[in-house]
Amino acid sequence: MKRILAIFAAVVCITTLASSANIGPAANNVEPAFEVQYLDAEVIADDDVIRVSVNLVGRPHTAGRIDSVYMVSSGSAELPAADIDGVDFKRWFQWEDDSAIYVEIDFLGENLPSDFELQFFGPRGTVKCKPARAK
Repeated sequence: MKRILAIFAAVVCITTLASSANIGPAANNVEPAFEVQYLDAEVIADDDVIRVSVNLVGRPHTAGRIDSVYMVSSGSAELPAADIDGVDFKRWFQWEDDSAIYVEIDFLGENLPSDFELQFFGPRGTVKCKPARAK
């Protein structure tokens, strides 16, 4: 009987620790560190590049990080970002007083999808942005 109680206590303890530790994807209480304001997208014909311009808006004097960005559309495969200007991938940056950072993101491709969503991945969660014209 003592062994059963000890096993039960251990299971309850482990379950409590795991749920309070916010481990892995189950940690859905993580609030993304910024918002995305879509500005424009254009195709640069010479380079076969799709360039998307956005404003990232965060809380002043806090840190943010973007590990990767994907352009997701229903008619084609996900396009990973080839380059980003304004911040660096997998590097922390600081939000300044005005809380906005202008960013240009390049995707390799020749045709801009008519309906797409941008997905920003980082240590504080995923931020999704669907352009107003694609809604």
